[in-house]
Amino acid sequence: MLICVAVLTVITSYTDLKFRKIPNKVTIPIFLLGIVWHVVFHWSDPGLILDGLASFAVGFGMLFILWLVGASAAGDVKFMGALSIWLGFKQLFLVLIVSIFVILIGTTVGFMLCVRKYGLRKTLELYKQRPKAINAANSGKSFQPIDTKKNPIFMNYAVPMSISTWLVLGWVFMKPYFRPDVPAAKTNPQQLQQPLNQVELGSN
Repeated sequence: MLICVAVLTVITSYTDLKFRKIPNKVTIPIFLLGIVWHVVFHWSDPGLILDGLASFAVGFGMLFILWLVGASAAGDVKFMGALSIWLGFKQLFLVLIVSIFVILIGTTVGFMLCVRKYGLRKTLELYKQRPKAINAANSGKSFQPIDTKKNPIFMNYAVPMSISTWLVLGWVFMKPYFRPDVPAAKTNPQQLQQPLNQVELGSN
């Protein structure tokens, strides 16, 4: 299960950084595997299946709305749908919160680097072209003002979401080892084999 999340986040981060694209041949199979996983392993617990579907509905739905208004690319929507069904609702909520800070930090750093490279006026002009870049990506066309593949003028979506996902998963799996009220000897190693939406986040 973690392997599927790793494959999705690593490959899409690479392609999004290098080509500004998130391939369907990665997101769609991972999404379908997520459905199969829930049906095969959670058939006796409909609650977990519903949790996965609710997570997908929220993650995919949010990005779909952004796509409708031209604020997101189609690849981002499918990436979020594939990721959401594996995370479960609790983990998805945490990932979305963490991603806000990751995106803010990344955008700030990218803006500062662009100001240093092009100057403030040119940087602001480039940021105004972001809607055109998104529309071009959705239509399969190329749009690269001043070779954006080589500078951080536009924030890639897969990268901050992947970073946020692994920060949350790392915290979820490592938290029991840092709780002073739970001896390390009592930590259940089988927790690492549980479905992501079944791992306990904050129980006593």
